[in-house]
Amino acid sequence: MIALLAAIAVRGGTGTLTFDWIHADTAAALSAGTDRDRLDAAITNEVDPVAMEALSGYATTGELAIATANLDETDPRAMRAYHYGDPDIQITPAGDFGFDATSGEITSYTGTNKVVVLPYEINGVPVVALGNSAFAANNVVKTIKASKTLTTLGNYAFAFTSLTSLDAPALTTLSNFAFAYSSLTSLVAPSLTTISNFAFAYSSLTSLVAPSLTTIGAEAFSECPLTNLNAPSLTSIGDNAFSYSVLTSIYYGGNQPTAGANIYYGTPTNLVSYVTNPTATGWGNTFGDRPVVRLPLYADEVYSGGSLAVTEATKELHQDSYTNLVWRNVFSNGWVWLVAYTNTPGGGQL
Repeated sequence: MIALLAAIAVRGGTGTLTFDWIHADTAAALSAGTDRDRLDAAITNEVDPVAMEALSGYATTGELAIATANLDETDPRAMRAYHYGDPDIQITPAGDFGFDATSGEITSYTGTNKVVVLPYEINGVPVVALGNSAFAANNVVKTIKASKTLTTLGNYAFAFTSLTSLDAPALTTLSNFAFAYSSLTSLVAPSLTTISNFAFAYSSLTSLVAPSLTTIGAEAFSECPLTNLNAPSLTSIGDNAFSYSVLTSIYYGGNQPTAGANIYYGTPTNLVSYVTNPTATGWGNTFGDRPVVRLPLYADEVYSGGSLAVTEATKELHQDSYTNLVWRNVFSNGWVWLVAYTNTPGGGQL
């Protein structure tokens, strides 16, 4: 069972909030005080086991930072291990790419490989982006692995392609139509913050893990087969963002995002927006003409001013579907203290 640590303290509706969901595997990195911002960005209430596994791996970036603090950039094996996690990986030859040394963009691909490993640098210049239409309409490439230098995909970068898998750990920005009409089915992008207009429109995407995502552009997921999305950091949604998609659930982790017109137009009528943060503001009973569900608070002990305020908990137990833990429900004088319990018989405080 994946063990999580959790702590929440809430006072009334306007007080301060401490909210941490942390994979147990990150304890060493956190105690070392390394890479805390990126670790925080990986925190999520994601329900999909595949996503949990992916985020658990990402959450160890603090340990990676320690390991690479003294990285020898003259050692090719060390650099490959750092960028791709494999010192023996075969990087696709630089000659297979068009490259703009001024912008650091790969502009085209002329090779014939089904699996492409993007170089982290070409002639000493870091590869930071795939330019507009760099792989557009390519029906040969199926899998791409990018380095930790790649942050941006240009307009139509993979539009109309047969690409099914992309590994891009440092990707932050998807430009307009980046994957439109592509065969991409899943994407794990822990650093992704911006999905621009039509980025996944008419694509085959069914799974997206993007815990740092803040912005979704107009019609970004139009007619996309994605059924659920966890968006703990989302702040802005463009017009018709999910129009005619099959989305049935979306999990928001903060205040109600700013939203354009008809964000859920043509989506299933059973689509629900779930709000996972108990102190998030701005939410009503509906959002985008679909119902909003706010998750209840559950606790075992209640503290006021650092002292135990309630000694006898209610007997009702609740199985929390988001963490696979059991919580005991207690409220007193506007104070709530949450302690995580395992779902094993008899519980047991983590």
